[in-house]
Amino acid sequence: MVTVKKAVKKTTARKKKAPARKKTAVKKRLAARKTTARKTIKKRPAAKKTVRKKTAAKKRPAARKKTAARKKTAAKKRPAARKKTAARKKTAAKKRPAARKKTTARKTTARKRTAKKTSAAAK
Repeated sequence: MVTVKKAVKKTTARKKKAPARKKTAVKKRLAARKTTARKTIKKRPAAKKTVRKKTAAKKRPAARKKTAARKKTAAKKRPAARKKTAARKKTAAKKRPAARKKTTARKTTARKRTAKKTSAAAK
């Protein structure tokens, strides 16, 4: 004769879940309070000034360089297909009139620089 084991009811799982759910609710409430506080702080004039300063700092050449470098590293980590699309977009951007103007200006300045060097060497 084979003994059949009785199925044990699992009630512990439900008991554990309830307090966890409560905890998440509390956490959410706290997070909401934090976000509202942050928003109010952002509205203050001093905070606005700091934000303006931060944005200005981002536009500075050194920061621009850093962001460009960060983007490059991110691009390296991306999958190949997305890399290709990004490259295509970049080339397209280079062909736009404003970019063309910039490249020509850069080239002229470079030419002037080399001319100066050659003239100095000739002297």
